[in-house]
Amino acid sequence: MLGHADRTWHTHDIDTSDQFSAWEAMAAEPFAPVTLSRPREDAIHDDQDDPATAGFLTSCAAHTVGDLGVAWLDSGAQRVERSSRQIGQRANGVYFLNLPLAGKGIAVQDGRLSVTRAGDFVLIHGDRPFTLDFESRFEQIAITIPRELMDPLLAEPKKSNCVVVKGDSGAGAIASATIQSLAAQRTPFTVREMQGITTHVVGLIALALSEAVQQSPTPLRVHRFQCILDVVDRRLCDPDLTPTDVARELSISLSYLTKLFAEHGMSFGRTVLARRLDRANALLSLGDSAGSVTHVATACGFHDSAYFSRAYRARFGLTPSERRASIGTSADGIRRLSRSIGGT
Repeated sequence: MLGHADRTWHTHDIDTSDQFSAWEAMAAEPFAPVTLSRPREDAIHDDQDDPATAGFLTSCAAHTVGDLGVAWLDSGAQRVERSSRQIGQRANGVYFLNLPLAGKGIAVQDGRLSVTRAGDFVLIHGDRPFTLDFESRFEQIAITIPRELMDPLLAEPKKSNCVVVKGDSGAGAIASATIQSLAAQRTPFTVREMQGITTHVVGLIALALSEAVQQSPTPLRVHRFQCILDVVDRRLCDPDLTPTDVARELSISLSYLTKLFAEHGMSFGRTVLARRLDRANALLSLGDSAGSVTHVATACGFHDSAYFSRAYRARFGLTPSERRASIGTSADGIRRLSRSIGGT
């Protein structure tokens, strides 16, 4: 929680069925216009069994320190997306620095992927498309920094966004502790204090980022990881696909492959499962033309239809058969509408 706040937002006094949409509308004020979506598996509240009535409790507080915006957020699992269209409608000229206090954040921007845990932080360019994923309830500090203040201090501005700064050692530890101390400050600063603190904080962040960029995976390692994902996608239909198979095809060691996944905060097994489910969902969206549910499961590398159904429901909130039925219902409705418009 912030030591003090100029503005606060929360969903606690809103009907549970409206809490998520209310938070999506609120988020533009402390941050920027974004699109939010909620993992279906998170729709069940701890003490509620009905997803339709589950709430989405969120608290946010913010204040300014000189040219910096300081915000605290406690919220549930969600995906945050900022699109080119939203940027075109309202560019902001800032970076967003996200520092988790609890939970984990996953960010994707400019082809880079970062995973931040408690104490780490990452810089997100506010005027380029990005996606943020929070897989479970989280708490974080978010600092809004004008790019005109930050860019001159960065060794490589174009490479500094979406790079994790570890908060447990070196300049990253000092910067992380300073950011948390800034957020916890209870007494408002004088104008002179705010000017000095802004310069000090931005300088520390830039130093830590520049060191992190130098230590981040080289372009070759990024290319290697993409090659691994390409092989996985090409061989998703193989239910017996193993990391050893992929390493052998690329002529790399199993330990190197495992290390590349770890650098991206991922594991081979979870990555393969997620990509299989995404492909299955795309096929099921085609309706009857994709074949039976069993055929879809086999085509995506699931040799056990029951396991496929459980995994699919855990990811998307409904069974594969229910997904197929919903597509059929939508298609029937479109055909009926077309006939009605055509007078036939």
